[in-house]
Amino acid sequence: MIRRAYKFRLKPTVQQEQELRQHGGNARFVWNTFLRMNQAEYDTNKKFVFGYDLITSLPKLKQEYDFLNLSYSQSLQSVGRYFDRAIKDFIAKTKDFPAFKKKRDNDSFTIPQNYKIGKNRIYIPKIGNILWIKHRPIKGKVKHVTIKQDGDQWYASVNVEIKTSVPVIRIENIIGIDLGLKEFATMSDGEVISNPRHFKKYQRRLGKQQRRLSRKKKGSNGRNKQRIKVSKIHRKIRNVRNDFQHKETRNMIVKCDGFVLEDLHVKGMLK
Repeated sequence: MIRRAYKFRLKPTVQQEQELRQHGGNARFVWNTFLRMNQAEYDTNKKFVFGYDLITSLPKLKQEYDFLNLSYSQSLQSVGRYFDRAIKDFIAKTKDFPAFKKKRDNDSFTIPQNYKIGKNRIYIPKIGNILWIKHRPIKGKVKHVTIKQDGDQWYASVNVEIKTSVPVIRIENIIGIDLGLKEFATMSDGEVISNPRHFKKYQRRLGKQQRRLSRKKKGSNGRNKQRIKVSKIHRKIRNVRNDFQHKETRNMIVKCDGFVLEDLHVKGMLK
């Protein structure tokens, strides 16, 4: 069994977008509350608060903060499960300690059940049916749906479980890949993949819009509109990078049976 995610763009109404922002903001608030709870517990008793205790603290938290009742209860419970995993990953030394989530245009929340997937609409508990662009069929058993904000756009990521056969492993064509800074990658068979430098293409435009943003008054409508313009450029850069990487890795997989790579700290190299 393998997991796969299908990402579709949502087309919410103005009212629905406000409700999506409320749900995403509530999930962020609960995450930050769980983080403060763990910091206080560790400072006092040198222990952490895990999933069950986090989830069972939600009813009391809802009594204290009425706006949490606007969210689907199981979406808030999912925050507890994700935070539990984050703490365990930190203890296992595979990831850093969880960080506070800031109020940006990238909130998200998960719906583990009671969603309804249609051809032109998806039903989200406590919000209702939202139009979406379902550009391809969904294959597999749906496990959960995650709603994510990306600037002025909203997306639904449908996570499915698919049963697949184990492929026959061949070792006829194995190549080595050397990642670089000047060139994106160099193959052991002599092929060189050039670095497209996507950021450089949009750097001038991004800098211009960021300077305009810095001159806007904080809290004003003009600053909010300019912030969206900046986020659109960042999204464009991110999308072209992902598109490039997907195409190149696809070409590699078609041509080769396996790969050997160095265990590099790429961020350290860039510094």
